[in-house]
Amino acid sequence: MQEDIRREGFCLPSCVNLVIDRLLDVTNDLGFSTFGYAGDIVIIVQGKYAHSIREIMQEALNVVVKWAIKEGSNISPHKTAIVPFTNRKETEGLRPLILHGKELELLGEVKYLGVILDSRLNWNQHLQKIISKVQTTFAVVRRICEKRGLRPSIMHWLYTGVIRPSIFHGTLVWWPKVMQKTTKIQLGRIQRMASLAITGAMKSTPTAAIEELLDLTPLDLLIMAEARMALYRLQTLKQQAVPKMEAGLLSIWKNVGDPILDTRSDYTIPVYHHSKIFNVMIDWNYWRNKDPLFPEDALIWSTDGSRAGSGTGSGIFGLRSNRSFSFPLG
Repeated sequence: MQEDIRREGFCLPSCVNLVIDRLLDVTNDLGFSTFGYAGDIVIIVQGKYAHSIREIMQEALNVVVKWAIKEGSNISPHKTAIVPFTNRKETEGLRPLILHGKELELLGEVKYLGVILDSRLNWNQHLQKIISKVQTTFAVVRRICEKRGLRPSIMHWLYTGVIRPSIFHGTLVWWPKVMQKTTKIQLGRIQRMASLAITGAMKSTPTAAIEELLDLTPLDLLIMAEARMALYRLQTLKQQAVPKMEAGLLSIWKNVGDPILDTRSDYTIPVYHHSKIFNVMIDWNYWRNKDPLFPEDALIWSTDGSRAGSGTGSGIFGLRSNRSFSFPLG
């Protein structure tokens, strides 16, 4: 089951995150799997028996309500969605949940972070939304440029730089849909529509020939590649998607794997140190009027850069260590 709590306001994202982080800590410490992105919170409860799942989720809602009251906030029932993800035809025991004295109906789908999650996770609604959005975009472009039209280069940029990246959104979760033959046909129609708009070719021109001419990779292959790159980023960041499984979403390793993905990455995860062990002294009058005095154990380094006929360079000089380094910059 999934709970989607949306929080509207004019606070800076960092301010919202500070508040939401406390809620994540409270719920996760009590054993509820809670995730969040900005003001969008998801609580996931898994189980075998429907009535047990319902009781656990109701308890989680009660915890959220108590936290909101303590923080002086409010959770709107109208912006909260409850979706049971199951292949069962009957969901006996999943009675409506209560939030602020109002019943929350069980929904068949919910849109979270731009991806439509249906109760069976077959991604039909999300795919139809993508197709409808692309068709609407092309219709608007044709209406605006009805008389003169757009140059092929502009149309190519519009497709590869605007429309196609919007299709790739969230591919890490819905990529299994492109393994179906019907999905490949639907995606092929989108690319054919764009190819004809770019080239102005006749309708009888084969799609493969236009794709070869424009160097356009079929969309289903690109979606698989995007999903693989997203999973590789998670692996590099040492997230929970590291294990290479042959089932579920992580089977992307099996479908589009490559030995190069097993090599070590040179990416370094940033580490933030909030405690400073140094002082920054910027007192312009002090520096102008007299020589500054430094502690005896202070390390003093000077930096400078220069440009000459032979090129440019920079250097550093240590006063008390009596060492210097220079770096050519070309």
